[in-house]
Amino acid sequence: IEDKFKSMLGEYNCYVSLQNATVTGDVPISTNEFATVGSTITSGLSSLFFRKKVATSRKSVLSDINTAFEPGKLCLVIGCPASGKSALLKYISGRLGSSLDAEGKLRFNGIEVAQNIVP
Repeated sequence: IEDKFKSMLGEYNCYVSLQNATVTGDVPISTNEFATVGSTITSGLSSLFFRKKVATSRKSVLSDINTAFEPGKLCLVIGCPASGKSALLKYISGRLGSSLDAEGKLRFNGIEVAQNIVP
């Protein structure tokens, strides 16, 4: 596998590091702990006829992450649903949504970058 990646990417090496990375965002608050057939039908019908504002709460998606990814190494990001795997990858790639705010230091080959580098 390593040879295949080298043939695709060449010899370009990029060391990625995160220091005190924190991502927070607005998360919808659910009024039903468990969805039932009745609650699903009711909410579906009410959304057709009424514009209901969804209540949100500010939550921490990632908290104080300190890690590094070495060039030429594969890294497996695993975790429970909604544990922040996608948020971590979006933070590194600079593609966080407008509802998410990021803090901390993101460095590529030791050079700190701003989070808004990708349009």
